[in-house]
Amino acid sequence: MLLKRLVAILEAHDANIMSTLTVQDMVKFLFVAADVVVRSENSLQLTTHRRPIRFLAASLPSSIHPFLEVFWDASFHILKDCYINTEHQINSHGIMAELGDGRIPARIVHQSLFPPFKHCPKCSQERPMRSSSLFGYLYDVDGCRTIEHFSLYCQPCLTKYHVSYSTHKEQRTFYTSSQGRNPTLFQVHMHFFMTHRLAHHFKMSQMLQRSSVFSMVNLYNSTFMGDHAPPLYTPQQSFWPQMSVEVCKDGMDIDTLVFNYASRGQVLMVPSSGLDRVRYNEAKKQCSSWIAAEGTAHKNHSCGLCTSITHSEANNKHSVVRAVVTDGLTIGHWRCSASAAQLEKLAKESGHPAPDGPCRRTLDTVRHRYCSFHQPFLEGICQAQPCIQPALPNKKTCGLQSHLDAAKTFDARVKSNFQLHSMLNRPGSKLNVDPTVHLEEEAGGIEDLDLLRQADESDRAEESRRAGEEGASKKPTLSRARTHNDQLAVAPCGVILARQTMFNSESPSAVKLFLLDTFPTSMPQVILYDSACKLLAHIYKSTAEERNRFIKSIVAVD
Repeated sequence: MLLKRLVAILEAHDANIMSTLTVQDMVKFLFVAADVVVRSENSLQLTTHRRPIRFLAASLPSSIHPFLEVFWDASFHILKDCYINTEHQINSHGIMAELGDGRIPARIVHQSLFPPFKHCPKCSQERPMRSSSLFGYLYDVDGCRTIEHFSLYCQPCLTKYHVSYSTHKEQRTFYTSSQGRNPTLFQVHMHFFMTHRLAHHFKMSQMLQRSSVFSMVNLYNSTFMGDHAPPLYTPQQSFWPQMSVEVCKDGMDIDTLVFNYASRGQVLMVPSSGLDRVRYNEAKKQCSSWIAAEGTAHKNHSCGLCTSITHSEANNKHSVVRAVVTDGLTIGHWRCSASAAQLEKLAKESGHPAPDGPCRRTLDTVRHRYCSFHQPFLEGICQAQPCIQPALPNKKTCGLQSHLDAAKTFDARVKSNFQLHSMLNRPGSKLNVDPTVHLEEEAGGIEDLDLLRQADESDRAEESRRAGEEGASKKPTLSRARTHNDQLAVAPCGVILARQTMFNSESPSAVKLFLLDTFPTSMPQVILYDSACKLLAHIYKSTAEERNRFIKSIVAVD
């Protein structure tokens, strides 16, 4: 249809329409009406007389309302031709190859991201800041999109403002809500952004489905990185639209840290230099200490499903019975493999008392055997736990034959699992190994029952000795140490009240201390636990002060 034909039809309906109609009004109507027709023509059986006037009136400005029926009648037969999927067009043609003369055409991305400031908030004068930009990708629950994100640099105060944070003197400071923090998305790495709703989706998948990061990333890439994957900006670029394990993991960490710091009115600050895998370690420790000191937001939760309140007419008093269930989840992560014997030896050499329990420091990477503190001291020690003798040159163990045999068995297990490693890392995935799913080169085995028994064998024996029991004989093992489990306190209604990591084992002594720390003022009247008999026996052997804390509680078998 020619434009003059459309104008003639409109004037035929109302001679004064052209004196009040604006181009903006007509374009807005065509954009919305065309989308409605493409989506709902068949289901709503739309015609020139069957019109979605109420929807159009709710979606368009009031200045158009008097002309909606006229617009619909005049343009109905061309509305399908007016529709265009702009997101598809940007994805297909927004990033074009270089022209024949070497020029690069303008690149159209799905979204451009800017810092919340136009002028440096630190400087007294409003000076223009130097702008620069990088291309990247934004991950969302409905796919991956191309972006261009801008940063501003203030020369006088040497501060650079990015989309989610500013950097100054080797310090990265995340914006607060009052500073204009973007409530929808955040920057994960240099070229990658993520929406908060996707980070929340990943965390819920871990909690409710026990999905590993490896599995979630594989699922995301297989869903959104097919025919409609975002294009590359240049053939030589060093980053790819496919999501990596690091982006997924760091994205969940940053989302959690931003929420925790904001809820406490704190400003999240991390080092701006160094590796991303260790950048947020101190901030995560701070969050963990807050949770350990305060409990979760639902620590004092009570409802009709987990708490019973009865009234006695005899003495006109109310009685409260609150129930809680505690149990351990067999989830964990690699930890410092320094054995109790090695820690005692180091403490004796330095003149310090022997430590009470294992080392709880985190590893810099999942490939490390010891934490950064113990690595210099134990690097040359026999890895066959719990040996404390020096290792032979270019060997993992000392000269003891049983330890040499254990190292030989360990190496055979590594080599035999390379094939499984290749099967689980399907060709083209290019994902880093997730140790919670399968073997990683330095781990030394699959997480089957046999390996789990070996991995914490020495810790179980040590726990038995600390509890006054006879330590079982054990074979030397080179498997790295893992945390044993995460202990939960859950209300019968399903609300999680508290969580604590168990490093050695889910022993009665550890569960007792967990309950004492979780409920410092009043213990629940009913405590359900699968090993209630052992827990009660340990409570009876405890100090009078600790026994009195449980005097009004029933410890029953779950």
